[in-house]
Amino acid sequence: MQGSLSAKKGLLLLDTLTSAKEAQRFISDIRKVSDKPVRYVINTHYHLDHSFGNAEFEKMGAIIISHDTNKKNLQNNGETTLKNAGAYGLSESDMEGTKLAYPSLTFYRQDVYNHRRPKSGTDISRSFTYEWEHHRISA
Repeated sequence: MQGSLSAKKGLLLLDTLTSAKEAQRFISDIRKVSDKPVRYVINTHYHLDHSFGNAEFEKMGAIIISHDTNKKNLQNNGETTLKNAGAYGLSESDMEGTKLAYPSLTFYRQDVYNHRRPKSGTDISRSFTYEWEHHRISA
């Protein structure tokens, strides 16, 4: 999953792709539609196809955000995964220049989101518990 959200002062991105090269391609694509700075990147989870491009965005000054468990999993498994990228069908050339960059802002809590619908005036309340990524792996 990758995506972006444009706000007045900059961009928020979801995930950074597989490598430095893929992240640079993503940055090039972003620059075709916006010249705003990338302020934040949210890693949805620690797998290489979601977080191994982090360093390219960190170089630009972006703050990398993730769940605390994702950061721990990236710290515990990232180097091994990078060394074994061939097991995922990636060549040394694909991964050239790729360095790991860990989230500098993490969270581990439950949040409640409250919103009033403008037309009906009804309240919406959603509770989000941030505890696990899309599959269970202990940190």
